[in-house]
Amino acid sequence: MAIEGSPIVVKETEWKGEELEELKQRMLVHEHQLIVEAAAKVTQEIVEDRGT
Repeated sequence: MAIEGSPIVVKETEWKGEELEELKQRMLVHEHQLIVEAAAKVTQEIVEDRGT
């Protein structure tokens, strides 16, 4: 299980030279994907911990 305060998932996002608003929109999409990925990871860890 993740250590308190440590990131659950991390993804580097490349800046492609776009304007700030475009970058912010792209980051928002990435953040939403990471939230789903992190929730699945934490849920799986909880299920595995309860099974032992």
